[in-house]
Amino acid sequence: MTAPGNDARWPASGSVRRLEWIAAGRLEQAGADDWSQSWQLYQEAADEFRRSVRRELGVPGELLPHGAWVRPSLPAPADPGE
Repeated sequence: MTAPGNDARWPASGSVRRLEWIAAGRLEQAGADDWSQSWQLYQEAADEFRRSVRRELGVPGELLPHGAWVRPSLPAPADPGE
């Protein structure tokens, strides 16, 4: 048996590696557009990895893709003057 999401992890790994190369200056011709495109590809690959793991583990429900999850708001701090 392979680890959950094993097939989907390689595209995510490649996307991360490309981002690292751009950030380190290893891709001399890469610019802001290359970074944006690589970031988008990483997010899509990471979402597919998570979907794959959920599917293989039988986790019910839908995955919220990158950017769709909204952090719950925290309650306002108590006013120390009250």
